[in-house]
Amino acid sequence: MEDSNYRIDCPICNRPIDFTIFPYNTPNYGEILIMIISCSSCNYKDVSITSFKSSNPKRIIFRVENKEDLFIRVIKSETCIVSIPELDVVIEPCSKSQIMVTNVEGLLNWIKDLVLRTEVILESNESRLKCLEIVKKIDDTINGKHILTVILEDISGNSILLSDKADVENY
Repeated sequence: MEDSNYRIDCPICNRPIDFTIFPYNTPNYGEILIMIISCSSCNYKDVSITSFKSSNPKRIIFRVENKEDLFIRVIKSETCIVSIPELDVVIEPCSKSQIMVTNVEGLLNWIKDLVLRTEVILESNESRLKCLEIVKKIDDTINGKHILTVILEDISGNSILLSDKADVENY
């Protein structure tokens, strides 16, 4: 597949903008499709990444035990459920889910950001305190003071955590 450029209307300001689609071959993952929307009028930007492949469903279990574990490469597919049992956190995929290429620290910071966004809209003080406890434990893990288990459960089998310490189960 070759790069393709299109003109569409900006979803924010309705002015014509460029929409670019191009394939990219990634090491350890294979070919992905990257879609970029950028509006010079209102500065709206969106990048979407989709995978072409699919394999058997799998579960990846990884214990974050030290600071070195934070640098392990993670590829989370758009169909992946991310959970941390110690925090009672489960993040399910939705229609806007995308591939995420990051490391364990980046994944933890993404979860922390989602929890902080949730905390803002919660009404009960008890729920807000629970969110702040989750954020503190994530920060403590990043600072080497807490151990967490990250579980990636992927029906498409496309998620990857590049560590020999990771326990991978096919199902």
